[in-house]
Amino acid sequence: MGYEGTFSKMSKNEYKELKRKLVDIGIYPSLDGFDYILSAVTRMRGEGKLRFIELYKKIAVTHDTTESRVERAIRHAIFTAWRKDGLDEKYKVSEFLSLLAEDLL
Repeated sequence: MGYEGTFSKMSKNEYKELKRKLVDIGIYPSLDGFDYILSAVTRMRGEGKLRFIELYKKIAVTHDTTESRVERAIRHAIFTAWRKDGLDEKYKVSEFLSLLAEDLL
């Protein structure tokens, strides 16, 4: 899925930067969670604070899948990156997504 400008307050350059950051931390486009993380962060930036169950539901509808698959794929992508770098769980998934959305990571 491409740039999510329909609901995002991110510019195309910010979107490209987010994709680069994900790759830099070890979350690659080959992981199912990559597109879901992009969707989550752009929605969080565009729609403000959402409960994560609402966020997963919106992403699932957009990607024609289920909420549990979205959550599981995001978690898998994040944990895969951490394991690759030999890190223990650094943040909860919600904290990780929030940091990306706030551009603090």
